[in-house]
Order: sequence, then structure tokens, then C-alpha cells
Amino acid sequence: MTWPLPLTVIEKLLLAEDRPGYSWSVFFRLRFSKRLNEATVRAAVLAVLPRHPLLCSLVRRTFLGGWQWIEAENKTPLFESVPSVDGREYPPAKYLDLTKEIGIRVILVSDDHSSDVIFQIHHAVLDGKGMIGFVQDWLIAYAREIGVAPTDLDFTPLDESLLPKRGRMGLTFGRVLGMIRRQLVGLEGVKQFLANKPTPLLPHIARPSQELANNQFPAVRLNYFTVDETLGTIRAAKKLGVSVNELLIRDLLSAIFSLQKNHGVYLEDNVIRLMIPMNMRCPGDERMSAANVVSSIFIDRCGRQGEDSDHLLQSIRDEMQVIKKNELGFTFIFSLKLRDGLPGRIAGTVRGEKCRISSILTNVGQVLVDGPLPRDNDRIVVGDAVLEHFEFVAPLRPYLVATFAVATYAGQIRITMQFNADALSDAQADALMQNLVAAVRATGK
Repeated sequence: MTWPLPLTVIEKLLLAEDRPGYSWSVFFRLRFSKRLNEATVRAAVLAVLPRHPLLCSLVRRTFLGGWQWIEAENKTPLFESVPSVDGREYPPAKYLDLTKEIGIRVILVSDDHSSDVIFQIHHAVLDGKGMIGFVQDWLIAYAREIGVAPTDLDFTPLDESLLPKRGRMGLTFGRVLGMIRRQLVGLEGVKQFLANKPTPLLPHIARPSQELANNQFPAVRLNYFTVDETLGTIRAAKKLGVSVNELLIRDLLSAIFSLQKNHGVYLEDNVIRLMIPMNMRCPGDERMSAANVVSSIFIDRCGRQGEDSDHLLQSIRDEMQVIKKNELGFTFIFSLKLRDGLPGRIAGTVRGEKCRISSILTNVGQVLVDGPLPRDNDRIVVGDAVLEHFEFVAPLRPYLVATFAVATYAGQIRITMQFNADALSDAQADALMQNLVAAVRATGK
């Protein structure tokens, strides 16, 4: 790997979003049925990190005021081992500063009968797809460390030359020229984006960005759907001619409107803006080490557009079809590239203390489906331990009080919500998650 490595516009955006009060860390949790050996967990992490250079990097400012990745002298992540935490899903976490430490921390939570391996990773380093590749590597490394892996079991080969190209997303000069007409459709969406003023899920005064998050960070709620419930949701999507993700978008909007009605703050003209990340990897990128190769689209809906559930779903499906047909995932990338060349650069677009996004819904689909390790009822087995659950947690920003992350493991949809405990009470967070779960279950019946 040749250092230093310039940041892509997406990495610059996610670095700019990061602040002590709203850490742009993502959390990935692997829950095992047995207690894992602490030294082996650590050894497996250290064995895998050299395969993923961005996880062993720091960011520093350039002479001209930009940012670049540099190779870290200390490539050992902060490792913490804690007993089971009563009354909360995740142990308290601290702000991760990419200018001072590499972008990964490891937390092992164990009792006599189970272990949670939690990876806290700065979002500028990788996205959900990148994390799945890292987790797959770590599982293989752990199996090798405890001596249960076949002698010929090895990691998937990675191509070091792909990482410097991660910001290209398959774009060539000729392809960009061919996209111009279709991108004009995206300009209409940009006009709508600028004209609409999104509102928070519930009104509140945001904590100052430089004030550290309280001891409840990350505050998390989650729900696992059964295999039958998951299959019911998939069948419902096929019957309706939509994707599962389009169903989830509709159901999340309905859950938000219900929460607002129950708290007397619902206004039919208030706009809720959902940010939906999109994977932008190209054929051949499967051998890229962990990185963040995504864009985002934005779904804006006001309350009156959600009164008819069927019409709401159809409008979401139609909008998503236009986005896919015209490759409008690139519209956000192009807008960031334009902004990066203007005074204030990308940081100037996100640092203001106002509501820019109402919520995030990120869905990585089926995870850990392939791989060389044995299975028990579709669950990965490592020695005498079974990987029972896998989920992840998306970050927050000012006035974005709840984000939703979806993954399907072992035939079960899992939805994880991180919420700002300064803006939502436990009861309100529970109600929002229950609204969403009820809507998804009703759809899948």
C-alpha cells in the first residue's frame, strides 16, 4: 500500500459529520452461545487487521487543508473486556478520534454462558459491506487460532491495488458523459431536497456538538423477527411487487407518523426525510479490503402522504424505480465532488446545528451467507460456540434522534435502533420500535 492515501468525498463527509457529541462510529455485535477466550479474540483481530489497511490508519490534514490517510505507527486497537451489562444492550462507549487512534476498537462482553464481540469502527473507514468482509475474516482467524479450522482453510484473496480506486465507483469519463441526461432527472430531486425542510421525529433542543455524549451512548433497542415472520415479509414484498427494503421504508414512515400523533406533534405538512445508503461497489470490487463505498438517496414524505398506506408504498416503489433506472445514487456523489471544490468544502455543508435528516434506514440484506465454516440451523459454528446473532448500529447527528439498521442473518431479519437518549425517553424509544415492529409484522401476515 502506498501512503498517504487521499480521502474520497464520502470519507470526507463522514469525517466532517463526526464530532464529540455525535460520534460517527458504527457498532457491529456478534453474539455467541459460549464464553470466548479473551486472548484468542484479541489474537484473531490482530491476525486480520493487516488485510484491511484503512483499519490500521489515521487521518491528518494536508498542507492545503484537506485530509489524507496515513499509516499508523500503533496498529493495535483499544481492547476492552467487560462483564455482562445489566439493563442495556451495549456497554457505554467513548468518542473515537481518527486523528489520534486507528478506527477500530474491540469490546468483549462475557458471562459464564455467552460472549458478545463488539466492534466499534469509525464510519469513514468502512460501510456495512466492508464490515461483513472483515467479520468473515475474523471468524476464520478465530477458528484457526483455536485449531478447529481445516488445514487448507485460508482467507479470501484481496487485491491491494483496488483500495486506491475505491472512490471511482466504476466511473470513467465515457460513462459520466453517458449519464448526463439521466442525471438531469436527479436535479429535480436536488431541487426538492433543497426546498423541503425536514423536521425531527420529535421537537427538542439538540445537545451541543462539542459536548460529549452521555453515559447512555450508544442507546439501543432491537428486535429479531422469527424465520417464519421473515419469510412472511419476503412473500408479502413479492406479492406487492416491491422490495423488502421498500416495505421497510413505508413501515418506518408509518411508525414515525404514529409516534408523532401519539405525542400531539403531528402536522400533515411536516416533512420527514429518510436517508437510505446505497452500495456503490462494482463487479470486481469483491476483492477490495474493508472500505466505505456507498452513496445515499433521500426519501421525503410529509404526513398527508402517509395517510393511505398502499399509496405511500406505491409512491416509494415508483421513486426507487426512477432512482435505479437513472443511477441517481451518483447524484449525491457528484454533489459532494462539486461542494468539495467550493469554499468551506464538504464540512461546511454538515456542521450547522439544524435538522438535515429525520432518520436513517440502512439495510445490508443477507449477511454471512457464504463462507467455509460449518453451520447449525444456518448459524455459523466456531469450535463449540455458535454465532447466534449478528447486528449493527448506525450513527446519529444533531436533530437526527433515531437511526435504524437492518441485517438478515440465519433467515431472520434483525432491526437495530440507536436513539439519542437526550431527545427520546426510554418509553418513547420503546414505542417507536414497537410501532415499526407491529407495522412489519402486519405487512407480513
